[in-house]
Amino acid sequence: MNGKKTGIIRSIISAVVVSAVVVSAPVALVFFFSDMPYTFSNPADSMLKLSIKHSGKRIVECNDLALLNEEAQAYRKTIREGAGARMKLKKLGGCSRERHPVYVELYVDGEKRAGKSYKPGGWEKDGPSFVYEKFSLSPGTHEVEVRLRDSKDGDGFDYTFKEDMPFEAGRVRAVGFDEAGKRLFVR
Repeated sequence: MNGKKTGIIRSIISAVVVSAVVVSAPVALVFFFSDMPYTFSNPADSMLKLSIKHSGKRIVECNDLALLNEEAQAYRKTIREGAGARMKLKKLGGCSRERHPVYVELYVDGEKRAGKSYKPGGWEKDGPSFVYEKFSLSPGTHEVEVRLRDSKDGDGFDYTFKEDMPFEAGRVRAVGFDEAGKRLFVR
């Protein structure tokens, strides 16, 4: 009986040791590789990122608040006249919420580096468009021009940004869109 217990205890101990070794190996690898330096780009170059979240204009302009006010006025009128007071709310929410894609062009020193359309997100294509692109640039001063269109107009642009700006080696500059100020900016 005593020998049986010793065998069970030894098998449990060996199972624990094997489990510890098996679990420790991946942990040691993750620990070792997590501290290794890694660069995402050439440190001698600078980088310009387009990082824009912007909603295009609605394809069908529709003002739900105006429709609601219109129905409320008709409702008040029917109450005053003593007729059956019923609001027709079927019109509300009948407007398409689908938005235009956002088209962005980037020029660096007069050379077109990007020109792409970004589809709106969401099930109903009613969410914002997300723009994320990276461009490697040589250090120095560059003329950066960004054009953005969020409407149907095929020729013009709704927002533009153009400026000469310095780029330093190993540094990143980002182009974004300020929703409150309705303008493109670079940081």
